[in-house]
Amino acid sequence: EEDEEDEEDEGNNAKALEGELHMLLGRVIEWKDPERGLAAYTSAHSAEPGRAEANLHLGRLLWKCAASTASMAAAEARLREAADISGSDDNDEEGWLDAQELLARMLLQDGRGAEAHEILHELGYTHAYATELASLRTAQPVNAKPVTAQPVNAFDAALPRAMLAQMRRALARDASFWSENHYNSPRTGFFSFQHSLPPFQTATERAAMDGAAPLDLDAVLQHIWVVSAQAVPAVKKARYCEWWAHSRQHCYGHQVHFDSIPGERAGEPLHPIISTITFLSAECGGPTLVTDQTVKNGEVTMGWLARPATNRLITFDGSLLHSVLPGAGAAPSADARRTTFMVAFWEENPHRPQFTDARARDDLTWPADFEQGGESTAVEEEDEEPKRAPESAVTPLRADEIWEDVSCSKTKKKKKGNKKKDKPVGLNMMSPRTFFSLSEGILGLGMRANPDANTY
Repeated sequence: EEDEEDEEDEGNNAKALEGELHMLLGRVIEWKDPERGLAAYTSAHSAEPGRAEANLHLGRLLWKCAASTASMAAAEARLREAADISGSDDNDEEGWLDAQELLARMLLQDGRGAEAHEILHELGYTHAYATELASLRTAQPVNAKPVTAQPVNAFDAALPRAMLAQMRRALARDASFWSENHYNSPRTGFFSFQHSLPPFQTATERAAMDGAAPLDLDAVLQHIWVVSAQAVPAVKKARYCEWWAHSRQHCYGHQVHFDSIPGERAGEPLHPIISTITFLSAECGGPTLVTDQTVKNGEVTMGWLARPATNRLITFDGSLLHSVLPGAGAAPSADARRTTFMVAFWEENPHRPQFTDARARDDLTWPADFEQGGESTAVEEEDEEPKRAPESAVTPLRADEIWEDVSCSKTKKKKKGNKKKDKPVGLNMMSPRTFFSLSEGILGLGMRANPDANTY
């Protein structure tokens, strides 16, 4: 009997070692090769199906790679198993928290708000994105509402066709921009590049040259500047612009944040005149949410939902708190991406790395991809002029359409008999007790985002 027990212990130890090796392999390679990472986590789970960590990371990566409802169901099963196993282990509170938060996010995005609220309430949260907002699918239409003067605007046919083709090539999925800047590496934080701007009149004259001027990155930036000024004339006084780019999978959003740089006084950051988003591709993912919360007022009472569309330009007041909602459910395809080019226009110098310095480096090839040349960008069709997007492109939202009280599902009842219009109730979306973790966060590489990294 002792020999049998020893053999059983040896077998268990071998399985544990096998599982650990597969877990380590998955953690090392998933950011570079998600398919191999998924295979590693699957092997780890096969070796140790009762291990919480194996269930958590397999469920997380199944979700990231999901292009079918079956994959989403499998991911949910693994996350539930991870939560159950961690919940019975007093020494794995962190694993339990991670599994519960991911499960709550999945339920919220699937429209199962009541179940998500129970989990979030148990975790100590007070508020979360409204279920209807969090569960938006990109294919769903948005009901148009009357739009008055607002700080968020949208233009369609934003870039001329040749310019759009060039930007799509420079920021294609396999473009050197991503690899040479180590975009997908867990060690890479936010990065951007700065350009000086000429007088606005010079940019206007260049934009009016109908392709006679060189088609380079400065031309793109100045074109976006000129179009944006149609909605926000104050941006004409900008002296600098700063740009960055993202290529995101369907399940990725972006945390709530301000676009800002430190000011002279603590707690008083500087903001761009406006921030802009140009959608180079909108194959997947969710809309951008801009709110009326600022550093000074500290709360959200309303917002604007800006829907993505290829070659659409969104402009908004640079002082406003904003985020990107992830696409709900499975991705339309495994290769689908939401590729965006962001430009912030500043009156103050933001002191970001100069694009000219990157262009002068011999070890970087990506800056040349933004210049005219290489694959032809010539387009025979006549360009459309940038035009105001339909009203449905930017949907105003009330506060109660943005967030919900996660404790009120069962414990609170709506008041009756008061038909007087209520004053908008505000909420600080930056509070640690509000669950707005629909960004990459734990889902990305299984690591919690830095709570202080709320700029950009």
